[in-house]
Amino acid sequence: MSLMRYQYRHVIFAVFCILMAATLYCEDTVESKRRDVLKYGLEPDIVDLVQTLQTEKNTDYTADLTALFESTRSVAVKNSILALFADENVDALKPKALSILDDPFDEPKDLVRQILVYVSKVDIKDAAPQVRKLVESENGDFRDSAIQTLGKIGSADDAQYMIGLMDSDIPGDEKQRLIVRQNIMAALGDMKAVEIRGKLVDIAKDKDENAVIRASAATALGKMENPEDAPTLIALFGEADPMLRTASIAALGSMRTPEAKATILEGFKDSYYKVRIEALGAAEKQQLAEAIPYVRY
Repeated sequence: MSLMRYQYRHVIFAVFCILMAATLYCEDTVESKRRDVLKYGLEPDIVDLVQTLQTEKNTDYTADLTALFESTRSVAVKNSILALFADENVDALKPKALSILDDPFDEPKDLVRQILVYVSKVDIKDAAPQVRKLVESENGDFRDSAIQTLGKIGSADDAQYMIGLMDSDIPGDEKQRLIVRQNIMAALGDMKAVEIRGKLVDIAKDKDENAVIRASAATALGKMENPEDAPTLIALFGEADPMLRTASIAALGSMRTPEAKATILEGFKDSYYKVRIEALGAAEKQQLAEAIPYVRY
């Protein structure tokens, strides 16, 4: 009986060793195949692999991909590597990104835009001077993307710089200038640039200002979550333009004053459907039990 038990254990151990060896062999084979794809594969194969690594959140091939980025001419491959590194906060391409932004106009536009996304997500603040130059450039190909990037990586000085752009001579027709100013407002909201809160309040209150810009200023104020701005946002709810009322309720979702809550509840009765939708979102954000009867109705 003892001999049989010994033999049984020996067999189990042998099977375990075989399975472990097979697993290690498979893992080694998969890794070897992936490295071969990165070295010798066609563009679609490499892009597919990098996207798989992105889904897996896999950074085991960072050195291989960094070297590949330097050697490949394929924009699709470069963009896929940038997307993976951006998602996983890998700063290995920081020097290359800064180099490209120093002289971006000879590079493919898609690559430069993906570089800006990478810089934003990895929070490469050293890129701010180059990004400012893109904003100021007569070539407006990257202006909108650059403004959005500055909103992610910019400093207090950059906030002052951007608020100054609002009143500057922005190139383009009226529609283009409006888009640029709207993007500036959104970027300032992303920065939570409290240093220029007063200017945003003035813009939101200015009845001579474009309604889109006033609404964008209100949205930026909401992102800063300062209760002192609640009266300004509540006043916007009294405006005739439904865009301003919508922005008012959305921004008040970040304000937890009694007056803000009361205005959110009023938003449920607004005739414009987008205001009511924002009231739902604001009530959910603040967990307003008082909103339940309005929701049921």
